[in-house]
Amino acid sequence: GSSFWVRLMMRLGKAQRAITVCAGVFAPAFIYRSCFLSPNLPRRSLSGAATSAFSTMSGAAAPLTFLDSSNKEVPMAEAFKGKSVALYFAGEWCPMCTAFTPQLTEFLAKNGEKSAVLVSSDFTQEAYETHRGHLPSSMMAVPYGTELQDELKRKFRLWGGKEKPTFGEGRRGGIPALVVINEAGEEVKYLDAESKGAGALGEW
Repeated sequence: GSSFWVRLMMRLGKAQRAITVCAGVFAPAFIYRSCFLSPNLPRRSLSGAATSAFSTMSGAAAPLTFLDSSNKEVPMAEAFKGKSVALYFAGEWCPMCTAFTPQLTEFLAKNGEKSAVLVSSDFTQEAYETHRGHLPSSMMAVPYGTELQDELKRKFRLWGGKEKPTFGEGRRGGIPALVVINEAGEEVKYLDAESKGAGALGEW
């Protein structure tokens, strides 16, 4: 069946063509020509690097990218090259997240074959940038304020308690949390760091 990325891109492609999302899927073989944000979605502020992930061009194909620590776009194929990748759901405002991040940093330093990508629960661009400054340099991030960021939270049903007004009560867990994914963007393992702390990393 179609991967999450296929379904997401097809759904967004049905929206009015207001802004083209520079997006594809984790599997490099799948690239999509028209992926558009709905004009009804709120327009949140984006950093220069995040803004570069968007284009006003219609019909241009471009692979989905993450941002590295220097705000350089990293194609999905590179993110997964020889790595086990986990999405890291966290926010700078969350005390449990700030306590867990050093433990995750140490774990990643000892396990070079593993990589994490931040899915931010921060509420401002400034907080997002501050948060990223406290992460290991090897950790990538989903661009702030994008539809992809919100869709990942909805897909894996993970968000912070302060985000309930936006995402509702239907979450399976809070933050911090990690979800190990495959190249199709499907879940391999849910690591409940909110409940288990560093112990959750032993399941990766």
